[in-house]
Amino acid sequence: MLLIGLLSLILISSNNIFSIKEFKNIIHISILIMLYMIIILNDSTSLSLINNGLLIYNNILFITSYNWIIKNLIIILTIIYFIILYNYSNYYNKTIYIKEYIILILFNILGICLFVDSINSLIIFIAIELQSYTLYLITSTYYKNEKSVNIYSSKNGLIYFLLGSLASIIILFGLTMIYSETGLVNLIDLNYYLSVNKEISHINIIIGFILVFIGLFFKIGLAPLHNWLINIYANVPTIVTIWISILPKISILTFILTLNYLFSDIYILYNFNIFFQIFIILSMIFGSLGGLPQFSIKYILAYSGLANSGYMLLSIWSNNQYSIFTYLFYIIQYSLTHFVIFMAVLFIIMYYNNWLIFKRNNKNYSAPLSNIYLIDLINIISYNKSLAIVFIICLTSFMGLPPLLGFYGKYYVLISGLLSGYWFSSILLIIVSFITAYYYGYIIKMIFSNNNLDNNNNIYKLELINSNNNHNNNYIYSYIISLLSIIILFPLLYLDIYQNGIILINYFNII
Repeated sequence: MLLIGLLSLILISSNNIFSIKEFKNIIHISILIMLYMIIILNDSTSLSLINNGLLIYNNILFITSYNWIIKNLIIILTIIYFIILYNYSNYYNKTIYIKEYIILILFNILGICLFVDSINSLIIFIAIELQSYTLYLITSTYYKNEKSVNIYSSKNGLIYFLLGSLASIIILFGLTMIYSETGLVNLIDLNYYLSVNKEISHINIIIGFILVFIGLFFKIGLAPLHNWLINIYANVPTIVTIWISILPKISILTFILTLNYLFSDIYILYNFNIFFQIFIILSMIFGSLGGLPQFSIKYILAYSGLANSGYMLLSIWSNNQYSIFTYLFYIIQYSLTHFVIFMAVLFIIMYYNNWLIFKRNNKNYSAPLSNIYLIDLINIISYNKSLAIVFIICLTSFMGLPPLLGFYGKYYVLISGLLSGYWFSSILLIIVSFITAYYYGYIIKMIFSNNNLDNNNNIYKLELINSNNNHNNNYIYSYIISLLSIIILFPLLYLDIYQNGIILINYFNII
């Protein structure tokens, strides 16, 4: 269905004439494709049919209960993103390649969904490359007008391409080593092979798995392989950062969960305990300490995402009866909170003119801004109380304060880690949460601050001036922020789903 929709969009957008009607049609078709995908996912499979896992297409794809939930989450986030993109494009008129951008997003969704379900080495590499190459294009081919900004965007895309390709080479080399030792490309067959031949050391297989994991960690920017990706998140336009900073993490972490799910009873994974703990600990430490000296909102959120990646990896590697559901709960609440706070940041960029950033050499640039700073949030509660409340809700959820979703997410990760005996990582999670709470709290302090920054030359004077342009097109955007904020405020529904989900999945013997 997704391929048919993509071909239809390519045919519809083949002409070079851009009109508002054509733009609306492309957005509507894209949203209908995603809605139909949700219907197909929920009608074609059920929990009783999936049971312990369902192999399809000659055993190259592996459908599980958590993959089914993750794909629904990805499609829902895509629908929300298209609605955001619609309002954003209306504001910036023709400064983006909107038709090409939407097609790239859909191709990226195709790669993500294939990668999440892949269980064959060939399909794994093809799917992750489809996902990666569309991300490179999304990062680089965004602007349409400003020449200088175009060059800057191409630079970020080139860096993403070069370092992402290095990670792909590492993954391919690891898969090749596994194949050279076993002659197998299917992970189910590899699981059986390792179960039968327990007495063999399989040093090449261990090295191959290590290389695969390193390549995957490189692609999502886990510490100490994080600095390059954080710079890309901060330098690309915010509308791009919303997408590239969360969707690749969802797919790659879910694939790591599948590997752990398949090989959890195989002795070979016991060799990776220290290996995984190093990445978990470093990600939490770098993610917490790295955000302390930052003044850019996107840098702070990028380091926050690094710490949260460490939390999710801890929930995956805990490998007990609650690991899968802890990961699902955390990734759902984090994705929603991530989208909400970035929409709030985008709202500031779109509807409040910061003359410190916009004004360059007495010229006003219409190109999309790539970043805002803590100074931009000074006393924003006086200009837009609703927006300030959204920031406060999201930041307190990131802190892990009850009764918001972030608290329950960290609580279940902590319990899952303790049940598996990872005492040091679990205690470190608590310490890191206190550290990250400091810079989240500092952002909240800036929101309530009424300091007016100015110097003798009036160079750094900051003015937040309400923009009345395109406010009529902002209703849907405001509704999404309000709706997701309410979801974050009322986690009891999620807790009920979480508990009933455990009972339901255990009933069907899925774990």
